[in-house]
Amino acid sequence: MNQYETVFILTPVLSDEQMKEAVKKYEDHLTGKGAEIVHEESWGMRKLAYPIQKKSTGFYQLIEYKAEGNVIADVETELKRDERVMRFLTVKLDKHAIAYNEKKRKKAETAAEGSRYQEKEILPLQEEPHQVHRLQGCRLLAEVRQRAGQDPAPPHHRHFDEIPAQGRPGRQACPPPRPDAIRSRLFEII
Repeated sequence: MNQYETVFILTPVLSDEQMKEAVKKYEDHLTGKGAEIVHEESWGMRKLAYPIQKKSTGFYQLIEYKAEGNVIADVETELKRDERVMRFLTVKLDKHAIAYNEKKRKKAETAAEGSRYQEKEILPLQEEPHQVHRLQGCRLLAEVRQRAGQDPAPPHHRHFDEIPAQGRPGRQACPPPRPDAIRSRLFEII
């Protein structure tokens, strides 16, 4: 028996009871054909990437199961015939995908148990590595400017060894050159 995963999108006009009834129908169909349902997950209503049947949202449903290959054709035929199903996709899982899904489920279970029984632990903020590299680049740029005479004075508002308290990570700018240094440099050229 191989392990498969079927994701299907139900039309958003269904009520919760009708949606659960449709899912139950496919679960019963699978178990009736000899499949073993490993995991079933409802992703809820989500926005579609593009309109399907003039609808922009749909109920996503995932069923992971073990079955023989001939069962897949029967299930897909049923999904094609059902007007409530807008799209579906069945994928055969390899050993890596099976291990990943099991690991993901265990992680979700431990997180759910941990949040129930333990208090949330507050971790101290840690320095991000890209900030350190940006600061080193700023330091080198300032040294080059000082050697070239473009910026004779060091930046006055902070040291290069400090990480700035403001700004978003990844958008840190080097300190601007002082206007006096630029003005005096321009007058030297003229």
